[in-house]
Amino acid sequence: MLVCRYHLHYHRIEELRSTTLLKVFYALDVFRRPQRFKQWLQACEADARGRGGNKMTSQSHLWQKLFTAVCEIRLDPEEISQLSGLQIAEKLRRQRLRAIREIRAR
Repeated sequence: MLVCRYHLHYHRIEELRSTTLLKVFYALDVFRRPQRFKQWLQACEADARGRGGNKMTSQSHLWQKLFTAVCEIRLDPEEISQLSGLQIAEKLRRQRLRAIREIRAR
């Protein structure tokens, strides 16, 4: 179901807002289940190949770069101890969004 719902996002990565890309990562639950992203990416790559491509697309490379960047975001334990659950979630969201924007700017 996730592939059906979000595979067009895979193809349109260059057109989507950074906030939308982050929403896709949350929808795929990549922070708790990173294997889901890999499965989703593999299915989307297969879809792209079925449309006439036979090599890894630039979309795959960019999605993989973004995935790596957002998954590397960590908060300092001292910082976490001073925040509530919602504050931690919001701080992580902002940092992940910044990472996406930085990669897309390059």
